[in-house]
Amino acid sequence: MPEIEFAKKDPNLIVEAILGGFEAAWYQDTGEVLLLRRPDARRMFLLYVAQIVVQQRVVINFTGRMNLLKYMRAEFLDGWGGNWGERGARLPASRALTTLRFAVPGPLNFPVVIPAGTLVAATAAVTLQFETTAIGTIPIGQLSVDVPARCTEEGTIGNDFLPGQINRLVNFDVLFAINVANTSTTAGGAERQDDDPYRDALWNLPESFATCGPSEAYEWWAKHANPAIINVAVHSAPVIAGEVHLYSLLTGGLIPSDEILEQVYEMVSARRRRPVADWVFSERPEVANYNIDLDWYGDEQQATVIASTAAAVATAVDEFVLWTKSKITRDIIPDELIRRVLNAGAKRTVVRAPVYRPSAFNEVAIAQNITLNFAGLEPVL
Repeated sequence: MPEIEFAKKDPNLIVEAILGGFEAAWYQDTGEVLLLRRPDARRMFLLYVAQIVVQQRVVINFTGRMNLLKYMRAEFLDGWGGNWGERGARLPASRALTTLRFAVPGPLNFPVVIPAGTLVAATAAVTLQFETTAIGTIPIGQLSVDVPARCTEEGTIGNDFLPGQINRLVNFDVLFAINVANTSTTAGGAERQDDDPYRDALWNLPESFATCGPSEAYEWWAKHANPAIINVAVHSAPVIAGEVHLYSLLTGGLIPSDEILEQVYEMVSARRRRPVADWVFSERPEVANYNIDLDWYGDEQQATVIASTAAAVATAVDEFVLWTKSKITRDIIPDELIRRVLNAGAKRTVVRAPVYRPSAFNEVAIAQNITLNFAGLEPVL
């Protein structure tokens, strides 16, 4: 889409037009040739007018662009989304999810009920808490029960607690011993939806009204299950009519937890969203691991700045790693890695790994071992 400008705002053109127009009008009225030189007070006044015109044209451009989805931002996007009602609202911040396992050391002769809203804190050094979102019951004679839980605070702050780190009961007092710990890494916490993914959601929003199960509709609704979801691959095997497989990916190329997969399933399974003949599966993408092993060379003119070049090369490789794991089905392309390393300032590079590998419909490429070797300086040709 071409850049759109509603009003020309080049200061030089505006000044030239205003001064030239005044001089032409003066000549037409008096027959005298007028050249507005720098000391002329009329020139100073017209330059002031030109400044106001420039500012007004900037406002005109801004106002016009804020009516076009491509350029909208902040509250202008929210206003546009309001045209679609609740469906067009920006996704609010979400809370991290996990599963808590409550366990007793031995069988009891009565059921143990874990109320919804039971608070469990993270390790002693952290004050963050998680609350159960459903009632759990350890049956008579059983030792444990798994209960879904979510962080009490919104945003990414609740992510990345490893299994076992959420383990301190806060508001559940009983006369017998009971232990608790999370069984899955906490994930799914996200800040309020940023402008770029929100704009993308609004652009594709009409797809959500489809009722016959197109992939775009499934993708749109799956992404709306949690703002941490950045990519969804939709697959339907041609030989199995009615099966729809949804593969979700989180910000930073993270693999979704069971809790988030369940969110996706529930979101797309609403009566008005899923065709009655569709059998939907919410699944993790398959991980295609690869290694990076490369040498890079600088030229002799970089000798004094080789440290900053090395940092730039390392950053370029990190960005390549993030790029590959930010979209399901993205191929592993060594040419893209070479391009980024050269753009970072390397003279040339020798890449031993990875080699080109196409990704399947449900695969995400994630780097495993990364080896970067500075191989020395070479003369400039």
